[in-house]
Amino acid sequence: LQSRGYTLARGDRRSHVAVDYRGEVYAIAKYAGIKTRGVRGRLGDGADLPSVEQAKTALAARMTNMLKRHVHEVEAKHKTQSAALAFRKTQVVQKQREERTTLNRSHEERCAKESVERAQRFRTGFRGLWDRLTGKHAKVRRQNELETIQSQQRDRTEKERLIQRQLDGRRTLHQQIKWARQGRAKQVEELQKDIASYMKMAGKEPPNLKEHFREAHSQQERLRTRDREPDLER
Repeated sequence: LQSRGYTLARGDRRSHVAVDYRGEVYAIAKYAGIKTRGVRGRLGDGADLPSVEQAKTALAARMTNMLKRHVHEVEAKHKTQSAALAFRKTQVVQKQREERTTLNRSHEERCAKESVERAQRFRTGFRGLWDRLTGKHAKVRRQNELETIQSQQRDRTEKERLIQRQLDGRRTLHQQIKWARQGRAKQVEELQKDIASYMKMAGKEPPNLKEHFREAHSQQERLRTRDREPDLER
């Protein structure tokens, strides 16, 4: 019974019962399909066994301690996860800054190169004077102006695409952070209910885990505010 999570206890009228981790009571004779006399012949009169209430109290204490350890494990896991997400956020910020810097530098270099190419279309000397007289100079100037506008629009489009892609990446990261916080909150809530149930079974007042985690979260926020990296929106 113990290897399967049950505690042997003394029930009413000296009957043998098994108590599971939830505090449910099972009559040995009934569930084994034998008579009470046969159970006593195998397990004794049960005088040395704990009562049902004593078994529930002991089980509740063990389960509560186990759940409290699990609470600390959840909190440790959350801290590790938060640290990993914070590191990833820092990496995203740095990478996006580098991408914007690289794009701006590329635009400046390309703009300078294209400006030189357009300037070289104008002929100098007598040929340049002839181009002015025939109207070819004005035609080249209009072509250069049009290409300049098109180049500016091209660069603007490339920058807008980069910004949109970076915003999508930020939203994905923020969503992952949100899911992690919601998952942790749900785990804490479930553990709180379980601990409250076992503490009630043991006749004790359940701890206020919500207040504990609220205080822990406040401490983390204060530390995070003190050492925070520049915000993603910047």
